[in-house]
Amino acid sequence: MSKALIIDKEFKGLIPPLTPEEFNQLEQNCLNDGILESIKVWNNVIIDGHNRHEIANKNGLDFAVTELNFENRTNAIEWIILHQLGRRNLTEEQKAYLRGKRYENEKLKVGTRTDLVQDLDKVSTKEKLAVEYNVSKNTILNDADFAKGIDLLPEERKTEVLSGKSDLKKQEVQQIGKIRQQVEKHVNADAVMRTDEDIQAEIEIKAKELAAIKLKEIELAKKNKYAQVAERIKNEEIAPQSRLNEADAIELNLKTGDIVTVIKNKTHRIFIGACSDFMDELKKCDCVVTDPPYGIAYKSPTGSAMTQRGDYKVIENDDKDYDPSILFEISDKIITWGGNHYANKLPNSAGWLVWDKRDGEQINNNSDCELAWTNMINSARMFHHRWNGMIKASEQGQRRIHPTQKPIALFEWALDICSAGDVVADPYLGSGSCLIACDKTNRTCIASEIDIDFAAATIKRLIAEGFKVAINE
Repeated sequence: MSKALIIDKEFKGLIPPLTPEEFNQLEQNCLNDGILESIKVWNNVIIDGHNRHEIANKNGLDFAVTELNFENRTNAIEWIILHQLGRRNLTEEQKAYLRGKRYENEKLKVGTRTDLVQDLDKVSTKEKLAVEYNVSKNTILNDADFAKGIDLLPEERKTEVLSGKSDLKKQEVQQIGKIRQQVEKHVNADAVMRTDEDIQAEIEIKAKELAAIKLKEIELAKKNKYAQVAERIKNEEIAPQSRLNEADAIELNLKTGDIVTVIKNKTHRIFIGACSDFMDELKKCDCVVTDPPYGIAYKSPTGSAMTQRGDYKVIENDDKDYDPSILFEISDKIITWGGNHYANKLPNSAGWLVWDKRDGEQINNNSDCELAWTNMINSARMFHHRWNGMIKASEQGQRRIHPTQKPIALFEWALDICSAGDVVADPYLGSGSCLIACDKTNRTCIASEIDIDFAAATIKRLIAEGFKVAINE
């Protein structure tokens, strides 16, 4: 039986929220194995285990409770922050948020000291935390503004920023965070014969109202910037990507049959030519992860697209129906994007990966989402990652080299959610995103690419990403 525990909004807000995918995975683990870790409480208030508690109540699961003892609320908050900072899988945004929250919490320990002593304590606090986390004192102060800004964002935006999937920059969140201090000064100046509770409530309401206005201003400024970039592209005769890719191929003297070795964290190989010509090499893998040409003859718009991506040539063989049987010749474990276009040629599987490209925003000009068929999991999983022109959650400012280029983060997620093995085959390398994701997740990629121009552009991209490249060596 689940136990009636109290959820404190502030305590829960200190814990970086799970993405929908992470929550679904945790829920599945709990359903399979039970809730193995106890839920930590203080005076019956949950300190750690909010997600497990939610899953338990939803599914009628039993769980154990461990009672913790703290002298006061400030010490309880400190424990939560330190416990979260001890996690290994935090994003940089989550680390900054927790450091900022810890700094603010440390200041509460000052108590009733005079303003002078409080100022001295602030200095010692930022110095102490700077040394502890090996950052500058200014970083700690910026983290405090960042944390305040995060707390003023709508919940879905908070999750987006902390997971590293937002186009909001840290400095922009810091600007929002400074609003609270401004509101505090204004409200406190007019606070006559009012309780502290009423004052704090007014500060909270006004700060969130002004934060919402500031957020809209930031988003509008971004849209105006995108429009300015589009106008610049239109007026400056920027070379089309197809011509740039061709120039890369000429520069590298790349030709069919070449073997390219690329090295960063791991050593990877790219075979230039049709995948059917390199089957013996591709078969040395644990699984296939790829985005094949599947018969839609896709060609991006020409001219003044804001992404500077226009005028690609049609992908080779993308004007023909795709036969996925060749993938099964490479491996019996497969993730293949665009599977909805040739599902009639694939075995039945409950495993589908869904990439939400609009991430809750307006309808996309093209598809709202993309699908990958897989036989490596037994359920559908969704990845929210905005990717629409220049408005994208990652790789901002990077020029696309391929008309159907997908984010590296998407492949990282797919590799991990499907527990791909150590060696991954990608018979249709395209822009190289899968190879880069393999390297980032400590996997080896064996790939092939039939189009010399796209292969050359990918090699130049890998060089820019810090890979060492050798051709036919």
